[in-house]
Amino acid sequence: MRHEFLSSRVETRLYLDYDEVLESPLTPEILKDRKDKVIARLDALLGPFSEDKTIVYYSIASRHGFSPRHGKFKVSFRPFVRGLSIPYTEIPLLLRSMHQDDFWDMSVYKEGEQLLAAINGVKDRDDPRVLTKEHADDPDAWYVAQILDDNALPFHMPLELGHSTTSPTTSSTRESNVDAVLVRDVLACLSSERFRDYASWRTVGFALKSLGDDVYLQEFQEFSRIPEYDSTAAQKACRELFERASTNGVTFGTLRHWAKEDDAEGYQRACAAYRMRSESSIVDRVTDDKILDAARILYTKLTLQPAPIASVLRHNVMKSRGHEVFDVHVLLDDATEGHMTMALDTLHVRGVFHGGTFEKYLNDSEATAIPVVGVEIASVHKDLPPDLQWRIMRPTGTRAVFSTENNRAMIEVLNVNSPGKETANVKFDLKTAAIKKGQVSLLNDAYKRAIEHSVVNDMNMGWAINIGIGTVNIYNNNKDENVPGRRPDDDLALLVTQKHPKEFARIVFAPDVKSSNCNGLYYCDEATNVWSQKHNGIMEEKIITLFKSGSQSGSMDLTEKEMHYVLSRRGSADMLHIVARKLADENFKDLLDSNRDIFPVANGCFDTSIVPGRVTWRALTLEDRVSVVAPWTYCPELAREKRAEVDKFLAEVLPLAEERSVVLTFFANLMSGKRCAKKFLVMTDKSGGDNGKSTLLALFSLFFASFSETNTKFVCKGSFDRDRDSHDAGMEPMKSKRLIVAEELKHDMTLDDALLKRLSGGDSVTISGRQCGSGNRFQFTWQAGVVMLFNEGDCPKFDAGDTAFMQRMLVAPMRAKFVDSGFIGESEYPHQFPMVANIHDKFPSWLPALADVFKDHYAPLELFNSVPPSMKEWRQEITKDANPLKEWLEREVQITGHRDDVLLVADLKRMYGVNERRFVEYIKAFFKGSDGVVFVEKCHLKVDGAWESKRGVIRGVTHRSV
Repeated sequence: MRHEFLSSRVETRLYLDYDEVLESPLTPEILKDRKDKVIARLDALLGPFSEDKTIVYYSIASRHGFSPRHGKFKVSFRPFVRGLSIPYTEIPLLLRSMHQDDFWDMSVYKEGEQLLAAINGVKDRDDPRVLTKEHADDPDAWYVAQILDDNALPFHMPLELGHSTTSPTTSSTRESNVDAVLVRDVLACLSSERFRDYASWRTVGFALKSLGDDVYLQEFQEFSRIPEYDSTAAQKACRELFERASTNGVTFGTLRHWAKEDDAEGYQRACAAYRMRSESSIVDRVTDDKILDAARILYTKLTLQPAPIASVLRHNVMKSRGHEVFDVHVLLDDATEGHMTMALDTLHVRGVFHGGTFEKYLNDSEATAIPVVGVEIASVHKDLPPDLQWRIMRPTGTRAVFSTENNRAMIEVLNVNSPGKETANVKFDLKTAAIKKGQVSLLNDAYKRAIEHSVVNDMNMGWAINIGIGTVNIYNNNKDENVPGRRPDDDLALLVTQKHPKEFARIVFAPDVKSSNCNGLYYCDEATNVWSQKHNGIMEEKIITLFKSGSQSGSMDLTEKEMHYVLSRRGSADMLHIVARKLADENFKDLLDSNRDIFPVANGCFDTSIVPGRVTWRALTLEDRVSVVAPWTYCPELAREKRAEVDKFLAEVLPLAEERSVVLTFFANLMSGKRCAKKFLVMTDKSGGDNGKSTLLALFSLFFASFSETNTKFVCKGSFDRDRDSHDAGMEPMKSKRLIVAEELKHDMTLDDALLKRLSGGDSVTISGRQCGSGNRFQFTWQAGVVMLFNEGDCPKFDAGDTAFMQRMLVAPMRAKFVDSGFIGESEYPHQFPMVANIHDKFPSWLPALADVFKDHYAPLELFNSVPPSMKEWRQEITKDANPLKEWLEREVQITGHRDDVLLVADLKRMYGVNERRFVEYIKAFFKGSDGVVFVEKCHLKVDGAWESKRGVIRGVTHRSV
């Protein structure tokens, strides 16, 4: 038996659970240390019961070892207490009252039903750890929760613990043991695997829902907003799960337990900070004169009258209906009492004076509108100009309005009181347009920041430092209100950036207008100078490290409070946001990988701009803005060592030197992203395969690596025409590619010759279109050369009458034939070579030598001025094969090359007998390149002894019957 089934309706033994995950293998010293801690906690927990004459004993089971799920080593103790009976769902109440909930695992007390690991049971089919007794001679019954001793007494909370034993563990009871800051700190301790595992993600949602307040929906959404899931659809999934979810018996204790497993030190800091907040409310530390000033300001703003307030009777900051509310009772000058409340996240104020009630939003009109600060909201719609001065008013509970001076532009947000259900529209220049759902979050963030600014500056209530507005915290920016011994956040961020200029030169923030977080931080690696986007947690750690190193070296004079703040979860997050703001570069993504003059590899780059017409090897710099590299290393010594092997291989695959030079020049020029030559390459054969073209392309694709794309369908037309935006959306992944390979083309496929002409149109071909799943558009300069492969007889269909298309086709004859060494010379093929087994294994070591080959053949200004006649002949054969008139012309017309032999296009068209719209184009294409054949638009011919003017004359051909 692996599990024992428990029901909350049945009383059980008092059982506890202690877990700890460690990186290193478990030693006897570690296990003894942890067991001593467990026993000490047990003694402290059960001490009051012993003093109350209740006889209690305990036995301990354990299950230690390697945990496959965590990939780490796990310490696990399970104490069972005899002498008490208790509904297991009330055990968390006891642990919290004794302040031991941060030590024990609180996830093993699910409401309704619970599966508890059974003694001698295996953990899981993939986890062989067994729950065993610490003392093998103990009866098994001592380790079964539902087997109670005859003398077991019902659970009785000792009086000195100060809680009633009959209080149910409702959501409000659980909520009293947490606050919004603790929730955020615990979520911050969870590992990234909790984000990505669907079951764990749902559990987080259930646990936050169990806290009984919809305000934690925003925490759940922020928890889920990691780069790969930062989308409108993902945020909608969060809302839907949170709204429909029951708690499924999951409590916040589950998240505490996970936090302790994933980040034990961070979890301990979070619990310590929560205890400090619990022991001393910040509102109680605010001087009475500041509370009095705030009350008078609220009274004046609410009634538009001077404030007749003599003193403050009592005050508090509390949670009411999902809002943080400032609640103050005052004594008026006439000795009557008044009462006011203000929701700190909406500026809704309510006051009761002399039996009358006043109620409104403080920014309910244009006259009282508050300014937008720190957010550029013009980005929510393309028609809005930047740099407008926006303000916000809240005329009703369901409606908020953003406006500018003279109401030139206006944004209206409806259902603003229903998070996740808001809609918005923009009015500008007499036009009205809806704002996309994904942009509404930016408006919400702007509203919160405006309220924050108003509370701090207009009402001088910056002392409410721990009061949350959703995910924004009110803090005082005024220097005289700063925490003693700690400089303002902006000053600390400026200090660390000034003291470490080289380090921060390697960090850039590319802001995403769709979100208000720090997603978009890029870091340039010091060893490689390659840029990559980093998780916010990694960047926080880098900034913390710079603070630590500056403090230790003495270059940064930090007080103890400043260092403690920076190292805190909250402080490090704030520093990251401020630094990101200072390092923001909206154009960074456009600059990334945009340098077409270089071909970057793992340890440097080949630069084609230093010396015109030549390739120069150099190290990468951070100014190159490179994030994608070919993942191989260039080594000149290895290149020299392998050069002979590579030259031999190339000479066999491309046996004619003049043809080999053209092909290598084509690929060498791909080291630059500037497509000077209007050419695409076709590789085909006449030997029925085994000619090395796929092997050669495998080597070249390995060379270009991340800059190479193999996609057969890319160059072919679909079975139906797609709209241009859809077609271009599929081209966005081709940005920065240098080589596009379409292999295994077949005769029943049709080339998209219009696309191929467009992509081989020379330098500065621009690709633009609509992004997939978005209204945004992309644009980039095309850099890739296109290469197509097909076997003999498998030439795909294309427009044989398009002469311009034919001129851009460069045909590489694959003349080699690779056979077993014992059969050399037995076939009619003139270029036979022995097959080499596992030749692909050599390719990685050949890449540096291949780079030297390409350097020798790089010639962008001279490319294809003189293509060998043999390559032109193969192209002519391919174009003829694609000509729909080929068989008929070969049957009816003979090429003589004599100028006096003449045929008229009109006569041939009558002979063909089928109305072919492009007949003339196909005729010209068929005879193009044939020796002695000339097409004349108009000339004089002697007919029956008389000269006549004729159009469409072909010289050098005659009827076969003649």
